[in-house]
Amino acid sequence: MSNNRYLTKEQIYKLFTIKSADVNKYMKFGMPHNKEGKEISFPKSRVVEWQQQRQQKAKEQFEVGKSYLNQEIVDRLGCSGQGGMRRSHITGTLALFTDKTNTRNPYQDRWINGKLHYTGMGQEGDQILEGNANKVLAETYHSKALTEVFLFETHKSIRDKRKLKLHKFIGIVQMNGPEYFEKENGRLVYKFPLEVVNGEKIFEEPDLRNTEIESQKKQQIVDEEVIKRLAEESSKRNINLNNNNKKGQQSERKVVKTRVYERNEYIAAYIKLLANGKCQLCEQDAPFKDSFGVPYLECHHIEWLSEGGLDIIENCVALCPNCHRKMHSLALEEDIKKLQLVKQE
Repeated sequence: MSNNRYLTKEQIYKLFTIKSADVNKYMKFGMPHNKEGKEISFPKSRVVEWQQQRQQKAKEQFEVGKSYLNQEIVDRLGCSGQGGMRRSHITGTLALFTDKTNTRNPYQDRWINGKLHYTGMGQEGDQILEGNANKVLAETYHSKALTEVFLFETHKSIRDKRKLKLHKFIGIVQMNGPEYFEKENGRLVYKFPLEVVNGEKIFEEPDLRNTEIESQKKQQIVDEEVIKRLAEESSKRNINLNNNNKKGQQSERKVVKTRVYERNEYIAAYIKLLANGKCQLCEQDAPFKDSFGVPYLECHHIEWLSEGGLDIIENCVALCPNCHRKMHSLALEEDIKKLQLVKQE
């Protein structure tokens, strides 16, 4: 069955830029189809609507200008955790990453007049356009394939001691011209001209837009936003976990176990950010800065974890090492009340 209302398998291959083996996978994902004997057809309008709904759900998981950890992107898009071009059959998307943090990066993407000239995949030898993500991206232009393209800009977290990479969501992009070959480092690479259709408009190279100091300030703001979000999410999880544990408690326990109190690193980091370099008990500046130039404070739980306190934002304050030791040695009532008032402000 093939007319304007229905698509054949061959047309599905082209519409989604997939192989024949992928069709059954898509049908399992819920792609609308009709089966008459051995013949399978696909109602065009319903197939397009199904794909758009999957992509819309994916887009709702991200906010333009916000940065995300790699695992967050993997979980929300259902894509691989590696590579600069990551396709997801689950959400019908292609995630592109432009990375300026790696000086040895073989891919030299550049912004020119509001367009990102994005380098295709393939680190060695001349790049090809068949059987890979280059083909998927190219077909969004040549055959209007139904793949939504997400663009992320990679940067390092300057406040995280592990130097985690964060990925800022620039927005949804599309090709506004055909791909072209360019000689780069002695080989031929594909360049894909992309424009942002729903997101941040960038008109020149990011490192030319700001001075180094301004760039660092922007980076710090991004880091703080990410830490805040992760801390708030961790607090909610800990509250829910505590509530679930209470529901599952038994009146008698016959097994004796050693309790281990886990402290969330993002909650601690966020609490220190809120303190702005001052101890929240003695109100003095932190005694020194760590190797990353961050005022050294320690996270303290007003109601101790060992006494049933929760590892949540509302129960944590930032103290200098001296006051922290004082709280655990003396736990003076007036100090506890002062810290409780600090959290109420």
